[in-house]
Amino acid sequence: MPTQIDRRPRPVALVALVAAALLPTTAAMGASHGAQAGCAPKVTRIKGHLAVVNCGPATATLRISGKTYTFKNGTCRTRANGLPLVQLGTAVVGVKNNGGYSDFQLEAETKDNTSVSAHSGSLNLSALLGKSSGKNIIAFSGHSTSSNVSFSGSVNCHGVIQKLR
Repeated sequence: MPTQIDRRPRPVALVALVAAALLPTTAAMGASHGAQAGCAPKVTRIKGHLAVVNCGPATATLRISGKTYTFKNGTCRTRANGLPLVQLGTAVVGVKNNGGYSDFQLEAETKDNTSVSAHSGSLNLSALLGKSSGKNIIAFSGHSTSSNVSFSGSVNCHGVIQKLR
């Protein structure tokens, strides 16, 4: 009997993977332009837990259940295949509600499969999207089956898009 693969996003595992992957790849990043384009996320510990503190000019807005959440301090990156990876705020591994820190991540795994995760106060969103659109300003919308709510939002890279090699 074939095994089914659970493709739901796993923010905690994803943060650990990103933290491990960021150290060797930040040196290989080339920036399109901008003074903050070369900033590298800081991998650290917060209250004993592994954390990634993002930096840069990117911002995001998320609208869900009549509330608007804003996220800042992050980077927009594109991989060699041109697909976006956006990381904002501080991601803390293994802590309920991200330890009270705000973070946002949008990652296109394929051109038709994008995941988004966000934490801010009591907000704990993790969902798969269909397509997202845009390059410098990315628009997205989706429905979280775990929370049974629809959401929409956008990311503004403020002209700074780093290329991962």
